Amino acid sequence: MKIDEIPLTFLLAGLLVVIFVAQLATEGTSTDITGSFMLKPAAILQGQELWGLFTNMFLHGDVFHIMFNGLALVMFGLSLEAIIGKKNLLTVFLASGLFASVFYVVTSVFLLGSMTPALGASGAIFGVIGAMIVLRPHMKVIMMFAPVPVDLWIAGIFFVLIAVLWFSTGGGTGIAENAHLGGMVVGLLFGRHFKGKIKKDPDFTWNAVYAPKKDPYDWIDEYR
Repeated sequence: MKIDEIPLTFLLAGLLVVIFVAQLATEGTSTDITGSFMLKPAAILQGQELWGLFTNMFLHGDVFHIMFNGLALVMFGLSLEAIIGKKNLLTVFLASGLFASVFYVVTSVFLLGSMTPALGASGAIFGVIGAMIVLRPHMKVIMMFAPVPVDLWIAGIFFVLIAVLWFSTGGGTGIAENAHLGGMVVGLLFGRHFKGKIKKDPDFTWNAVYAPKKDPYDWIDEYR
């Protein structure tokens, strides 16, 4: 199988795993990847380490962190990729992750008075989920705290309510719900954008847009 035939979702998940291994290998050394590339609000406000707004989305804190994020990425990423294609999936992932970082810094500093550093692909993944909420609202999912299949749009409402409750209690749970919310908002906007394209062109799918057009005379080769 050629690399361009591998779903981008798997490539992204694999990249996250490779980087996490590199994090473990450099932990506590002078080339500590986690410490150098995580998101640090205090530094951002001083115009320093701005790359953290982007690079933090490829880092993870522990095995469970990357395990859950990787599972969610594969689950929703493959579905979204089948609808909008590789390039668009990458755009949604990166744009959602970047905005999630900005939203995290702004809300943490100015609403919660927190300078806690952050890392993780959750914001980017929630962007993917947000797009799927618009494009496939009735997709069935099972949430950890409620082992009963529910429509994805209902799960989306729960995610938003959790974020609102998190804000109302001042955060401090160790989970960046504000980053999740920021990423989801961007994903919802992307979902509306692609849904509009699909309405104008019902064949707006991975195969219709990106796959090479089949030669209508290929059948002739069978008789040569």
